[in-house]
Amino acid sequence: MKKSEDEVLTLKYVDLDTVDQWIDNKKKHDIPALIRMIQKHGFKDPIKYEPAINNGAGGIVEGNGRDQALKTMYNQNPNKPPRGITLNNKKWLVPVLFGVDAKSQAAAESYGYDHNNATMLGGGFDMENIMQMWNDGAVMDLKRLAGAGELPISINAEDLDTALDAERERLSENEEQIRPKSMLRILISVPVQIAMDVQKFIDQISKIPGVEVDVSGN
Repeated sequence: MKKSEDEVLTLKYVDLDTVDQWIDNKKKHDIPALIRMIQKHGFKDPIKYEPAINNGAGGIVEGNGRDQALKTMYNQNPNKPPRGITLNNKKWLVPVLFGVDAKSQAAAESYGYDHNNATMLGGGFDMENIMQMWNDGAVMDLKRLAGAGELPISINAEDLDTALDAERERLSENEEQIRPKSMLRILISVPVQIAMDVQKFIDQISKIPGVEVDVSGN
């Protein structure tokens, strides 16, 4: 039985500037290293386009780092595309995969996480190791995906609970860092009979954030 077009993969060469990246992608990338790899080996790993990503506007679900590396290379030398990339009317054409599309944005994002996390599976890496590939906010993304019934296969519920605990601890530590560690305390010792004369001055100082005024009498 012949499958419909959205159930098979199709490789097309498209203008590098026409495919948007995954706007909320939190994957970390080493762009200089990706550039060196492409220069050495050529571009052999096509980008995957996903219509459901970016709230249905479409974008790259896998290959955002490679896309950025190519754009950086183009800006540096537009007349010398690497192997695997063609030059047409001064534009770089990049291979992009279309088809086998996700049914929702949550499903598309779940695939995006799985596609990246899969490189860590089988090596004995734990959740903490895997999450080092992702920027802040990724754990909350996973919590949202779990709520939508689209928790990535590479993350189990127990791992997610552990990551959420670590995220709460991290946020708590950040709050402690921005909270004033100590108050500036000014001790003013005056005779009790003139304490009222300096009350106005004390009231003004007390309005300064982080300043505590302690009045004691002799």
